[in-house]
Amino acid sequence: MKKNLLFFSAMAVPFFANAQITCQTKQNAPLKPQTYVATGNKFVELNGNGIVKSSVTRSTCSDKIKYVDRSGTPPAGNQIYLGGTVGWNELFQVYPGFTGQITRIDFQGGNWGSTETVTLKVHPVSSGAPSLAVLGSVTVNVTSASGEFGANFSSPINVTGGFAVSVAKPAAATDSIFVYYMDEFVGDDFAYLYNGSSMYSARMDYSSDIDMMIRPTIQFSLGAPTLSASPTSLCEGSSSYIDIVSYPTLPWSSSYWNIYNPDGFSGSSANFGDASTGTLPSSHTYNTAGSITASATVTYDGWTSNCTSDAGTASITVNPDPVANFSWSSTNLAVTFTNLSTGATTYNWLFGDGGNA
Repeated sequence: MKKNLLFFSAMAVPFFANAQITCQTKQNAPLKPQTYVATGNKFVELNGNGIVKSSVTRSTCSDKIKYVDRSGTPPAGNQIYLGGTVGWNELFQVYPGFTGQITRIDFQGGNWGSTETVTLKVHPVSSGAPSLAVLGSVTVNVTSASGEFGANFSSPINVTGGFAVSVAKPAAATDSIFVYYMDEFVGDDFAYLYNGSSMYSARMDYSSDIDMMIRPTIQFSLGAPTLSASPTSLCEGSSSYIDIVSYPTLPWSSSYWNIYNPDGFSGSSANFGDASTGTLPSSHTYNTAGSITASATVTYDGWTSNCTSDAGTASITVNPDPVANFSWSSTNLAVTFTNLSTGATTYNWLFGDGGNA
C-alpha cells in the first residue's frame, strides 16, 4: 500500500506493522464437557468439536478361559466320571454370547492309572443349551492320574453367538476318566451332562451350578478406541484435551463380560504425535506448529494373556505464532510498504505519525 507523507524531516520517522492471528482458542484444556450420542456402533459429537473414527485394521487376541465363574479354584475332590459302567458319555460347558474362533481346548482331570484317549469337541448352542452337532474335534491322551490335558485344532473353529465345549468318554466301553468341576450351587445354566440319549442341565436337573474345568482358548479381533481432541485447532503453546470416548467393541455381550474378560480394560498408552507419550485422558501442550496425529491403544486384560488394541487416532492442527515483518521503499515523499508477516490472518498498520490502516 502507499501513504503520502505531508511532512518529511531529516529525523527518521518510525513505522510499525503489527501482525495478529485469530486462533481457534488460546485457553488451556480441558474445555467444557463434551456430549455424545450413540448411533448404531458410532458416536456423534454434539458440541462441535471433532472426532476421528477408529481405524479399520484389527489386532488379534488369544486367551485361555479358566472357567465361567470367577470365585476361587476348583476343589480337587470334585470330579465327574466319563465312561466305564457308571460314568457319563459326555460333559458340556457352555460359553454363551461369543463370536470368534476356538484354537485349543484344555481340561483338568485324570485317569485311573493307564493312558486313555478322549475326544474334545466344539458345538454350537441353541437357546443357551449345547447342540450335539460338532463344529470341530480333536483327540487328546489323558496320561496321568491328575493334570491338565489339551490339544490344538489343526485350524481355528469359527463360532457365532456362543459355543459349547465337551469332553467325550474314552473309546473302550470299560475305560473311564474324570473331569474336575467347581460347584457353586448358584448361578447360570452353563454345564450339561449327556448319557448317550438325553441331555441334562446340571443346574435345572441337579440343582447345582457345576462349572466344568474345560478351558477353551478363544481368538478374536480387537479394534481401536475412538479418540476425541478438544480443540482440534490451536496455537503453539496451547493445549488440547485428548480422551477415549468409546472402547473397542468386544465380540460378546456385556452380560457375559466376566466369563471372557475378568478385569476389563486396564489402561491406555498414548502417542501425542510430537514425540511425547503418556496415558489418557490428558491435557497436552503442543509447542511446535504442524499437522499432528495423536493416537492411543488400550490394553485388554484376559484370564491368561492380555492384548493391546489397534490404535485410534485424532487429528490436531497446531498453528504457528504470528511474526510481524515488513519492508519499505520511498520515492520522494511517497513510501511503499510490503507486508512480510507470517502466520497471521489479520493485520494492523501503525505508521508512526498517528495514521493506521
